[in-house]
Parts: sequence; structure tokens; C-alpha cells
Amino acid sequence: MKTIENLSAFITGANGGLGLETSQLLAQRGVGRLVLGARTLEKAVMAKNEVQNKINSSGSIETAGGFDMNKPEDIERAVASLPLGQPFDVVFFQVGGVFFAKDYQHINYQGQEIE
Repeated sequence: MKTIENLSAFITGANGGLGLETSQLLAQRGVGRLVLGARTLEKAVMAKNEVQNKINSSGSIETAGGFDMNKPEDIERAVASLPLGQPFDVVFFQVGGVFFAKDYQHINYQGQEIE
């Protein structure tokens, strides 16, 4: 049976807004493994430090950088760098998810193409 102590969670945008608040809440509740993702590794480390300074967590807090939604190549590298064989039970996209593919659906709005 899954309990909060043996859950693994990945949060993007963990350095601000809902991502940071969600990270703090999960750490406070005792999530077993928490991976904080941000546009850069430096921002992810800053988020980790902020979470650790506010919350006394017994779980593991890791960092991951390269999750810049404007740079699909960086996202691919960042995802590929996550450890294999360590699945996540929870994945939280603070500002939304994005898929980059050749056959995506889109609309045109005021001269802009939106997925």
C-alpha cells in the first residue's frame, strides 16, 4: 500500500508560485522522494534550499534543471537525465505541460499558433 512516505513526486516550476507551495506542502507532509525541477539547475537548488529552510523534512529532496518550456531540446535533455528505474507517483506541472511533435494540433489566434 502506498503511503506519503513512500511516494515519489516530481514538480516543475518548483522555484516559484504553485510549484514552490506544492513542494513545501509535500515536504511538510513527509513525501519520500521529491524532485524539484526548474528552468535551470541553479533555480532548482535555490528552491530546494528554500524548502529545506522552511520545512523539516525526512524525505529526499533532489534537483533537476533544464525544464524551460521555450526550449524543447533542453527539456528532452533534462528528461533524459532523470534516473531510469525510479518512476514518479506524482508529476505536477506548475504552468502546464507541453509536447513538441511534428503532428501537434494547433489553432491560430491573433496571428499566433497555439498548441
